[in-house]
Amino acid sequence: MNEAAANIPWLPSPEAIARVARHRGCTPEAAELLIVGAGKANRFKARGVIKGPPASWGFPISPNDVTSDCEAPVSPLPAAWNGTINSAAATMRPPGVSYEIADLKLCFIELIAAGLLPAPAEKARWLAEEAIAYLVKDVPLPWEEWQGAGALDGEIGQAEINLGAAIGADLVRAWGRLSPERPMKPLPGSDLRIPRFRWRVDLYGDLGTSPPGRLAVFEGRRWYGIEVDSTTVRQAFPRLVTVRAADKPARKPPGPPPKTTKRVANEIKDDLRVGRFTMREGHLFDGKRRAKQDTLTARYKCGVSTLLDALGIVLSELSELGTPTNSDKK
Repeated sequence: MNEAAANIPWLPSPEAIARVARHRGCTPEAAELLIVGAGKANRFKARGVIKGPPASWGFPISPNDVTSDCEAPVSPLPAAWNGTINSAAATMRPPGVSYEIADLKLCFIELIAAGLLPAPAEKARWLAEEAIAYLVKDVPLPWEEWQGAGALDGEIGQAEINLGAAIGADLVRAWGRLSPERPMKPLPGSDLRIPRFRWRVDLYGDLGTSPPGRLAVFEGRRWYGIEVDSTTVRQAFPRLVTVRAADKPARKPPGPPPKTTKRVANEIKDDLRVGRFTMREGHLFDGKRRAKQDTLTARYKCGVSTLLDALGIVLSELSELGTPTNSDKK
């Protein structure tokens, strides 16, 4: 059973941080850094709302005559993660804007795909809905835990067609019922190789046609409750391997960090010790301003991912030592 058995396709940001911290075995501050880095890299989608008078938002809305306070749903762009994040309040203020995004939620299935949360347990067979989630998002989640979150228009329908085509080409082993009440039996690919018909397996596992109206003139066998062999799906669509590789380090005690990451972590600690920077809420500050990421990567001669990993190490060590960050000193 996946840890996310709460069936929430969009996680409030405080809950997402807590889950990432548990999965990665790190502090909440380090988990937040991992999430922010993945957000900047466009590895998952987020959503929230803007509240207040629209005239102050700086962009047009419809209808144009709205002047009173209202709410508008938004999907933050990757650049928004360079702004100010208040995880406890689930808010985000993108850089250079006058509004604040509230009720910030993160796409659960994409956090798994990014390796920040644990992948589902291995299963020999997948329901059709799990196979379709794999084809769309690289993660075989049941529909109640996904509900299409983060999917683009047409992606689910195309995945249904692709799954039907793979079964018909004997690339994916499948089972089904010839009526909803009958027992499961192997589904021969030849049943889906009928001229002038293009087949699709829908989220319920029922065999249909594309376009749907073609099914009305079909006189052959119809299949229901289709399940598929997960190994042959992965072989036909080999993508989840990258997710598993990203997820593996969290399943065992971490080894020593790479030399560059260790060097950067030590240099950050030296700069904190001499007062070059201060640490507040998991971020480095130069005086009253938050240190810019490109300034830090240039100073420490490293890439963004190495910088984030080094910051995570520093935060973890400070937490273990009980050392207060500057945000704790009043």
